[in-house]
Order: sequence, then C-alpha cells, then structure tokens
Amino acid sequence: MSVASNSAETARPYPFPVDILYHGSRARPQIALTFDACPRKERPEFSTEIVNYLQQEHLPATFFVSGLWAEHCQEGIQRLAEAPYFEIGLHGYHHWKSSELTEQVIASEIESTRSAIVQLGCKPQPFFRPPYGDCPPKLIKVAKELGVLTVMWDVVSGDPNPRNTADILERRVLTLTRNGSVIIMHVNNGGIWTAQAPPAIVAGLRERGFQFVSVGQLLKHFDEK
Repeated sequence: MSVASNSAETARPYPFPVDILYHGSRARPQIALTFDACPRKERPEFSTEIVNYLQQEHLPATFFVSGLWAEHCQEGIQRLAEAPYFEIGLHGYHHWKSSELTEQVIASEIESTRSAIVQLGCKPQPFFRPPYGDCPPKLIKVAKELGVLTVMWDVVSGDPNPRNTADILERRVLTLTRNGSVIIMHVNNGGIWTAQAPPAIVAGLRERGFQFVSVGQLLKHFDEK
C-alpha cells in the first residue's frame, strides 16, 4: 500500500510532466525567482524589503514556506497570498532533512505544511521544495503519490553565506542564469544579504531579455526544447 493511501489525505492525481523540476524549457527566455521561508530563531523571520521590491515591480515569484514559518509569520504569508503574481509552495513543516526521515514522516511533513497554510486561509500550490536541497528518491516517490511536484533549482544565489555580499549574489545569479532557470534565494534571515540584491539582479536579467514567471508558469512550456 502506498504512503499516500496510508495517510489521512487521499492520493491526488499527478498532473506534472516530470518527477522533479530543476529548470524549465531552455528554448524560452523565461526564468523563475523562488524564495524559501524557513523557520528561524533569528530575526527577521520575514524580509518585507524583498516583497516590497517585488510588488513595486510586479514581479512573479514562488515562495516555499515551512508550516512553522507560516504559523509564526501569519501577516507575512497573508501578504504573499494577496499578490496575484505570487505563488506559495511547500517547504516541509519542521524543515527537516528528508534523508533522515521515513516515508510516512515525509508524507506528514508535506501534508502538515499544506494543512497549516490552508488553515490560515491561503491556497498553496502542489509544489514541494526539500529543505536543505536534500532530495532522496523516497521523497520524490512520496511527493508524487501525494500529487506534489518536487521543485529544486539550477541557480544557487548562495545567500545564506554571510560572506556573500549583495554584489557577490548579483554576479553569481547573472553568471549562472540561462533560459528556464529556477533561482533560489531566501525571504528571511536565512538570506543575509538578499534584501539588497534583487534590484541589481533583476535589472541585469532584464537587460539580457529574460521574462520573470512563476514556477507554475514555467511548467506550462516545460516540454519545449
């Protein structure tokens, strides 16, 4: 019997063209900005400067939030939910490494996060980003049984490293980004310099002709080569 059928939630159909997403179509100049919201003891837990800038520029973005973060930062997740060009994805309830968990606990981490977000009146997308990028085969299997796409990335900003200043983040992202890229950053204190970096990053990518889309929009043209 599958993990999904053993869980409190029934199995959901899996509508995605791939089991794990690292990037979108390399044929289109579309890229996705993604931001993780991890539960943290440090402050701030929510960088309003990042969201202020994205909203000022009407930039689509996908936010992967942990269940604990959502419950601790209810004003933050409500603000994300209010923007029609933002998506909210799942990032595990406790932000645990999946390799250390059983399939049943992985399923609980996904469903508990989904439930926490829904109970706050928000609608999460069926996208799951593994905490720490820890993505063993059992996680992909469980996520698929639950109708959830595992979303990774192909451009690492490196923003959790305090040595990576905003200038370094800008150079890394501009150097690595290609058609279809999924860029990972953080929207709280997990990204030390992130709040200062988006304007220069966005300006540089726009100069190169890239169009900013959500992960959901990126998937629409995934099969194009």
